[in-house]
Amino acid sequence: MIPSKPLKPQDLLLKDVDGDGAIDMVVANSGVNTDPSADSIAILHNEGRGAFSRPVFVEVGDLPIGLVHADLDGDGVEEIVFANSSSAKDISRLRPDGGGSFHLERLLELRAYPTHITAVDLDEDGNVDLAATFFPSSDVLVFWNAGDSLFTEKTAVSVGLGPYFMSAADLNKDGKVDLVTANRVFRNRGEGGISVVINKGQRAFEAATNYHVNDSTQDFTIGDFNHDGFLDIAVTQELTPRFSVFLNARNGTFPSQAVEYSLPDLIWNLSIADFNRDGYVDLVGAGGTNSGFLLLNDGHGGFTDPVSLSTGTRPAYVKAADLDGDSDLDLAITNLDSDDITVLFNDGSARFDRVESILLKSWFGW
Repeated sequence: MIPSKPLKPQDLLLKDVDGDGAIDMVVANSGVNTDPSADSIAILHNEGRGAFSRPVFVEVGDLPIGLVHADLDGDGVEEIVFANSSSAKDISRLRPDGGGSFHLERLLELRAYPTHITAVDLDEDGNVDLAATFFPSSDVLVFWNAGDSLFTEKTAVSVGLGPYFMSAADLNKDGKVDLVTANRVFRNRGEGGISVVINKGQRAFEAATNYHVNDSTQDFTIGDFNHDGFLDIAVTQELTPRFSVFLNARNGTFPSQAVEYSLPDLIWNLSIADFNRDGYVDLVGAGGTNSGFLLLNDGHGGFTDPVSLSTGTRPAYVKAADLDGDSDLDLAITNLDSDDITVLFNDGSARFDRVESILLKSWFGW
């Protein structure tokens, strides 16, 4: 079906979804209640050197979010997994049919509205489990995969109020994957922050430790910023043009006071990558009306002054991957109001002078 209203592209996944060795784009289009037919997932196949095919649109539930790429049934083929965060209230997947098309399957019916999901083996049994956040609850639900995509058991994990985004990583280097949530809570209440949940193994978790910032938390990313071998956390704030960095104390705990960095404008989404090949992970963010920023790592756990990046109107998500096959990490940014994807190609020194725009609605002759 051809959508009759704006697509509103939001979440973005950069993965090789067709198995040809090139990084493709998967975009979740929300429609934002303008037209249910606009709620879709668009798949753009990489045709080489950063050129992308006409998008394949798959109608899904409504307000799809939390795109991940995972092999849930252990057959060696990864699927596109996502949550429908409005009336559908489910977790679904798109399974590749081998010919470039995808088949939609509903995996889990949910009772509340999911806001994000992650897919990772949390109980070390070799099967990829699913975890979901729900707003404005204070719980994460972990769905345990018994194999072949059979999610017969679940565990509720308490976190801070209003978890909105989530990620998973081994924060204390014990070999088990831990959980982190961004808690949006209520605006202007000073209650935002992140929750860190340490995985004890055997499908058990320690009580969440909450780390606060001065505003409702919008997003976060995880990376080793000070090059000490332990993963740190950078957090964006919803209404304040700055981000906070929590440096790992080398045991999975973090200081109560984060290091604050000011920005010229709001950023709502963060990603990390080593853009200039110096061995240190850098930060990139997008948000505001038309703002994108690159902050290079100074080699000591801090970041240089932000460098502006080209975006469309109301950028939503930014992700990094080698899109043109030259071994340098490029950027793709989804833009809510201009209904397009901004692609910025890295020249190898963290300069992004080549910029292209993929207007999703242009495929319908608009």
